This record gives sequence, C-alpha cells and structure tokens, in this order.
Amino acid sequence: MTMVLTSLSRNLNTKDMNNGITEITYDGAWPCLCMGELTVVKNGVTYKVEYILHSGGRICRDDNWKMWSNNGEWDIDKNKLPDELKPDYEHILEWVRDNVDEGCCGGCI
Repeated sequence: MTMVLTSLSRNLNTKDMNNGITEITYDGAWPCLCMGELTVVKNGVTYKVEYILHSGGRICRDDNWKMWSNNGEWDIDKNKLPDELKPDYEHILEWVRDNVDEGCCGGCI
C-alpha cells in the first residue's frame, strides 16, 4: 500500500508560493516510511529526490531483546536537495513535518 501525501494550495504558505513552489508530494509508506520519493514543483520544474528523509525516532530494545520503535520529528538531508531547492530547505522541511506522520515506523526491525 502506497500513501501519497499531495499538497494543495492550502498546504503551502504564501511565502512558498512567492518562492515559486506550487506542489510538494511524498510517497513513502509503512513499513519503510523513510524510503519514499519527495517531489517538489518549483517555477514549473519538477524535482524528485529519493531517500531524503531522516527519522527523529529510534529503535529500542530491552535486556531481553524485546524491540519497539519510538516516533520522532523528520529531518531532511539538505545535501541531497538540488541546488535550486536548497534556499527553500526550511519551507520544505516545515511541509514534511506538517504532512508526513512522524518517523520511525519500525520497518527496519
């Protein structure tokens, strides 16, 4: 099952629209939510970047090796962004944090 989170104009603030960003989508899904493709449309150009999200969550275990995961806030690997999108890092990160469920789904366990 693939979950696609597609932005609408209400998901983008006025500053994004002024920067030329008209659409942001992300297609990562459980059990590997972090392994999706982030798509940003800016000034009519579509940019697609895979595996750019990093979970703020973590995998834990107790002394008996019982494992579980904790969710956490997403971060974006700014170095993977095309140069044209690097000035928009904060706006894209804000959209991700507002629209993608917090990370560490436990798919890596």
